[in-house]
Amino acid sequence: MMTVNKGNLDHGGLHWGRRYFRASRWELAAVLLILVIGIALRGLYLGELRTMPELDYPPVDEGFSLYWATGLATGDWSLPPDAWGRDPGIRTTAYIRPPGYAFVLAGIFRLVGGDALGLRIFQMGLGLVSVVLTWLIGRRLLGPAVGVVWAALMVFNWPLLYFQGGLNGAWLLILLSLVLTALLFQLALSPSWHWAASAGAVLGLLALVRPNALLFAPVLIIWGWWVVRRQGLMNRFWPMTVAATMAGAVVLMPAALRNWRVEGVFTVISATGGLTLYHGNNNQAAGFSTSSVGELGVLSSPWVVPDFVARLEKEMGKDLTFGEASKIFGSRALQWMARNPGRELVLIGRRAALFWGPDEVAHNHVVGADRAQSPLLRRMPIGFATALGGALVGFAVLMVRWRRDDGLSETTMKTMVALGLFVLTWFVSFLPFFAASLYRVPILPFLLLGFAVALVEVGRSFRNRRRAFWGWLGALVVVVSLTHIPIVSADIGMARWHYDRGLAWMYEAQPERAEESFRRALAENPGQQAAHNGLGKILLERGDLDGALRHFSEAVSLRPRDPITRSNHGLVLAQMGRWIEAERAFSVALEWAPTNADWWSNAGICKERLGNRRGAVVAYENALAQDGSHCSAANNLAWILATAPEPDLRDGKRAVVLAERVVAAGASASTLDTLAAALAEDGRFDDAVAVVDRALAMSGSASDDFAAEIMGRRELYLRERPFRNSAVVSETESIMYFEVDTGGYDAAHS
Repeated sequence: MMTVNKGNLDHGGLHWGRRYFRASRWELAAVLLILVIGIALRGLYLGELRTMPELDYPPVDEGFSLYWATGLATGDWSLPPDAWGRDPGIRTTAYIRPPGYAFVLAGIFRLVGGDALGLRIFQMGLGLVSVVLTWLIGRRLLGPAVGVVWAALMVFNWPLLYFQGGLNGAWLLILLSLVLTALLFQLALSPSWHWAASAGAVLGLLALVRPNALLFAPVLIIWGWWVVRRQGLMNRFWPMTVAATMAGAVVLMPAALRNWRVEGVFTVISATGGLTLYHGNNNQAAGFSTSSVGELGVLSSPWVVPDFVARLEKEMGKDLTFGEASKIFGSRALQWMARNPGRELVLIGRRAALFWGPDEVAHNHVVGADRAQSPLLRRMPIGFATALGGALVGFAVLMVRWRRDDGLSETTMKTMVALGLFVLTWFVSFLPFFAASLYRVPILPFLLLGFAVALVEVGRSFRNRRRAFWGWLGALVVVVSLTHIPIVSADIGMARWHYDRGLAWMYEAQPERAEESFRRALAENPGQQAAHNGLGKILLERGDLDGALRHFSEAVSLRPRDPITRSNHGLVLAQMGRWIEAERAFSVALEWAPTNADWWSNAGICKERLGNRRGAVVAYENALAQDGSHCSAANNLAWILATAPEPDLRDGKRAVVLAERVVAAGASASTLDTLAAALAEDGRFDDAVAVVDRALAMSGSASDDFAAEIMGRRELYLRERPFRNSAVVSETESIMYFEVDTGGYDAAHS
């Protein structure tokens, strides 16, 4: 029979000093062995990670978190390749993601000097801190054996190790949840306002990492009322409630005030809750994360959120802050749910089945495929399904022991009730959205606690030769087997895995490896739109225009509303001289992504090629409105303002300002030629001649025809005559800006 010293548990709280912490030698040796094994497993997994291109180029939300943390730590906000040339407005808008993890990651970034592997090592080290916490908390709750087994299960649970190797904040949620558990134990033992304030503050920190944690706040208050009522201490309820509420509010206040300062709209944590809700509740919703969001297009990463807001602004006919847009999106989601109650019930059922099911549901990660490709992770047997089955048996063990008054303290049971409520609240908080493996990771430690209870009961029954041994062992085998049976299945995601790997190889400038990965993705799933897009980009860079066009056309047919694919389709059409089709492709891309300066610039070049200078001016102005330092748009606009035959299009002074800015960013024969034309239009002919001479000096690698053109313009400036471009478009390398867009990939779930 498993017994616990009730008096020891209920005496004075969570004191970890010598008086109340008397671990035996076997316990210390066991914990030390567990930590050594934990270090060894992490070392092996780090060895795998260091060979992966995703280490430096993490996908989707992880890449966004790394960009955010890098900006905070270094002040360098240069956009990475997967930004697709779009500034997400982190410094000027309300947070579009919860800021907690980004700020913690920024601190780690500074400590490790930005080393990609160092970030993971630090996180895994803190993961081991969580292992120690589970031991300490477990032994206080249910005795040394449960504490040791719980710690061991934490080390051998592969999802915990897997997510510690990513930049997703799951390890931080677990660490904070365990600290909250310790505080809940203390509140159950000795209710007081200062422990309540501590719990409220930690819950606020949890919410800064994952806002749905706030749903536990009213549950915590109700639980606190139940605790003090059972102890006859109702006079402490309101001081505890006020203290917890105020502490949580103080933690959340800096984020809320910062959001108010930049937008003037009250947004407590982040301004994408409404969009995320609409992501999970629309005509295309499937219960898990997909790229399509109703009629709004493709939501493939946080980088595209400004485009969604811009499209909503166009629809509403007014400017919107991110906070205002989030409320509109949320309202539309609620309206859809009200109009489609039957469909919503089906979605809720699918989300619930996927949340508790054995399959790993992809979102930012294709977790199942990642595990299948990892020599280490696929050999680690304890996953979510096993933890869930063990937890259900462990819960039954606790119920039986409580009914028999079998050594469980009142404090322990109150704490276990709180943990059960936390798990259920966490699950319910995601039901309106969609299921994903990442979202259920924070409850894993508490499932493993229940599993530890079950294993300890089986072990002690065997040691004491009790008949209950066979009953509990049989129950454990049966229940764990049942939890491995999916009600709703999810694809392991091998096609997506190969695509993500190819994307990372592209960013690593290894196109041969990228091509191999994209072709493997298409072998797994010929309809994998993103892989067609990626393969098309490789062929375009190689000069195989026909092959690139074939894959881009297939990608467009598979996902017509994907702006990245449309843009890349436009690139290959432009290279083939099919200007009308190219201009149309960029126009369609800009309908779905109106904040992309590169695409506005490319659309402007197409319009110039088609003789539409006025349309080109509008496109270049839009490019500069999105990115004031966009050199190609500034150079091409300056050229039109300086050389256009139409008098109303010319503006010499502004052309000089734009051209000087471009030359300051990086002079070339082409940009100096533009500056000279602008100076001549402004009547500064001597300066124009001097700049032309610089252009001629730099044009050694240029074609003879281009050098001859510059010489011809020099003769005009010597006669104090500006240059007028009667051609359809300037031949001064404007087409050079049709570079392959490094963001031409959709990293969303396919």
